[in-house]
Amino acid sequence: GMPVVELEGHSPESWRALERRGHRIATKPAFDSGFGHAHAITLSDGVLVGAADPRARVAAVIGR
Repeated sequence: GMPVVELEGHSPESWRALERRGHRIATKPAFDSGFGHAHAITLSDGVLVGAADPRARVAAVIGR
């Protein structure tokens, strides 16, 4: 059969649009930790600033 597309549960209009196009959809809770995580660290004027995706079980750190 056709593969199932797993989506986060905060965009029902998106899943309905995909279902109308024939996709099989499975939803997970919004901000489920099973979805992609984005993390960033920048250096500006000698200060490191880090941020973590809210789905991840980690935190941000600021240091010098």
